[in-house]
Amino acid sequence: ILISQGYKVHLVNVGTIKPLSVERLNELLNKSKIAVTVEDNFISGGAGEYMLSKASRNNKHKLINFGFPDVFIPQGSQSELFEIFGLTEDKIVETIKKEMVYYEQQT
Repeated sequence: ILISQGYKVHLVNVGTIKPLSVERLNELLNKSKIAVTVEDNFISGGAGEYMLSKASRNNKHKLINFGFPDVFIPQGSQSELFEIFGLTEDKIVETIKKEMVYYEQQT
């Protein structure tokens, strides 16, 4: 979606978080203005939080983590829960675009 709207996007599929190549992580972050993680699990203790903890302090990036907040998750289908917690494709794209505008205004 973002590419079709003219945004330059790189997708990295992290098959496993451990072991994490910190060198490769920092290399990717240095090439990006904004980094995004999306996981269908809790943010707290998740892959995005782990990557942020390992990222070099020298990286001037914004990291956006999408996932479930650390709250009670009600019962529902996956699509219902994704809608409730803003994890649908449309909501993720909308949030990324807003963050990109904000980031550009700050730099």
